[in-house]
Amino acid sequence: MTSAKYTIRIATEKDLPKIILLRELVIKDTYLLPQFGITDQIIENFFKSEEPKLERYIQYMQTSKYVIAKIDEQIIGMCAACQDGILRSMYVHPQYQRQGIGRRLIIEAIRIMKQDYKCQQISLETASFIEKAVEFYKSIGFEGQSGAPYKMFPEQTKPFPTIELTLKPIDQN
Repeated sequence: MTSAKYTIRIATEKDLPKIILLRELVIKDTYLLPQFGITDQIIENFFKSEEPKLERYIQYMQTSKYVIAKIDEQIIGMCAACQDGILRSMYVHPQYQRQGIGRRLIIEAIRIMKQDYKCQQISLETASFIEKAVEFYKSIGFEGQSGAPYKMFPEQTKPFPTIELTLKPIDQN
């Protein structure tokens, strides 16, 4: 674990290639799950099939703001604050996890969703078996219920369980 000074800001189009690299790194680190039929090859095939990534992310920026954490020129964390009230794409580089970076990213994303997008409800979905993620979101004020089984990768043989989490209303937080 490395502790370092980082900044939080809204991503620009120039940041997108580094955001894509961070996403791939975290997915490879988190989702190699043989019990769900997810292998290295399935993950590699998934990334190859996603072309063109950059254009897709540029399109997402029309309805979302990517909140990023940076150290110098390296993006070490990101979270997408979306106009529809859903938090998406929460990733922190494995080397920088458990240092408060994810919490700051989510808090900033929530602020954007409430102030800029006027969202009345904020929610997210995550894999329920990744207990540290579920506990992390609950510590911020999210509460949830079981979600639908999800296949992240087309070649995945078994869907994994999810949990749908909604931010408690402000007077309960």
